[in-house]
Amino acid sequence: MKRHRPLLQLLPVIAFSTSLMFSQSSTSSSPQGELRFAAVVLDSSGNPIRDLRSDDFTLQVLGKPQALQVQAPTPPAESTSTEGRGLVVVVIDTMHTRWGEQKDVRLSAGKYLADCAKRNVPVSLMVFSREGKLVPVHEYTTTSATLAAALERADAEMRHQPPAENATPEVAAEASRLLDFYKGQGAFPSQSALEEYPGAILRGFKMAAQYVARIPGRKSLIWVSSTFPFAVEEKQGKILSPTTRSLAAGDLIYPNLLTQDQVRQLQVVWEDSIGGTQSSELALYPVQTRRTAAVQLVPEVINSMTSLAHMTGGVEVHTVGDFFGQFANLPEQSRAAYELTIAADANWDCKSDWCPMRITVNRPGAHVLAPQGFFRQASLVPQAKAAVAQASTSQTPGPETIPFTVNWKPAEDAGQKKKIAFVVSFGPSAGIPGQGSAELDVEVMVHAFSNGTDKQGVSFGAKAQLPPARLDEIHNKGFALNNSIELEPGDYEVRFVVHDKVSGRLGVLKLPLKVG
Repeated sequence: MKRHRPLLQLLPVIAFSTSLMFSQSSTSSSPQGELRFAAVVLDSSGNPIRDLRSDDFTLQVLGKPQALQVQAPTPPAESTSTEGRGLVVVVIDTMHTRWGEQKDVRLSAGKYLADCAKRNVPVSLMVFSREGKLVPVHEYTTTSATLAAALERADAEMRHQPPAENATPEVAAEASRLLDFYKGQGAFPSQSALEEYPGAILRGFKMAAQYVARIPGRKSLIWVSSTFPFAVEEKQGKILSPTTRSLAAGDLIYPNLLTQDQVRQLQVVWEDSIGGTQSSELALYPVQTRRTAAVQLVPEVINSMTSLAHMTGGVEVHTVGDFFGQFANLPEQSRAAYELTIAADANWDCKSDWCPMRITVNRPGAHVLAPQGFFRQASLVPQAKAAVAQASTSQTPGPETIPFTVNWKPAEDAGQKKKIAFVVSFGPSAGIPGQGSAELDVEVMVHAFSNGTDKQGVSFGAKAQLPPARLDEIHNKGFALNNSIELEPGDYEVRFVVHDKVSGRLGVLKLPLKVG
């Protein structure tokens, strides 16, 4: 295998602000490969039911009953003492949301934060930037007292009143972020919505899943956007190209955006995103912003929102005006979730990548919020064990794919884990940067799966405006990016997804890896 000499010595660009508590582990699967799901059971009034027994639950995969284990919810007195349990993450998608709608949503988000602070429940507020990053406004690790004081200070300044004196540095810094958030300035700018490649929003979901992965139990993600730029075939668990045409100037609809090859590549990102939220027990609550009833609902967008909710155990919202009141009880509901565990062989009968699942309870009038399926992991299906540590890194690229190779370096000890460095090489045929462009903006996402569990994820990349000499060198010789991943001994499938943010092209490579 030809090894390209690294031409770019660029540091990894992690898609989070350094203040975010980034996590690379998952809590939804046991070492034996069991599948675990969080299930909230609500009565007819929307209150969580906590007194169900194991024999009250029935779980079916493809209509076939499956044996399951049920862990009762943590008692309320215990759950409130665990930092982050029941966390609600609110994300304002500035990439896909018009400022006219953002302005009202931002003020309403502040009121929601105030309610969470009053009840001392964990909440994080972020914006999803046009650069595809999650930028934190408030994080759950900040105390409710600090949040309440900061909100009061920011509100006073919004009303042009003098803020309270003698604020602590923490309160002042938090209030400054909130004020910038309200006004759409600083780190939270207001910009026109952008018609972006659909993979951006999917990566945003995965970022949020990684953010909450170390927090036990069910969590909620409220994702606020003017649109969700893709179509979904829920029964098969597939993402599709949008087909609905724009109805008026400024509508954020993406007609016929994707080629068949792009859809095929995006399916990998889709499975990684939805699988990541399930692994982190993160329920999606997609919200479409609607200031007035005159804003027409697009059936395809509503279907995408509904599918996102069904596949992760959340609820879609598309009401007019302030929608945050519907989420007042989310922390309490998540803290009342049951943990359901089924054996890994539950997916052996699946003939496609997506395995439909149905969870019911023996309680009249009860409603269950839980994932309605899961992606079948090839590593959980009986197969011959790999006899070699590393397979060929060849691909069969289509006209829209990015060809690349991966070389592993010898493993090094890292405590109980092994640190394995790797080199991702792009030859001249990769087409990065594209003809006529000197902009390099490429992201590499790496995830190691074992027994269906996402054991570790690394996201890095390179971004630069290349001078002519360096551009010619890359076009003639290619370039390489270096990074590493730390894993415990075992057998893994390592998935590499490369995204050229300039052209929107993707490249995907899956490699078996044996860590000794």
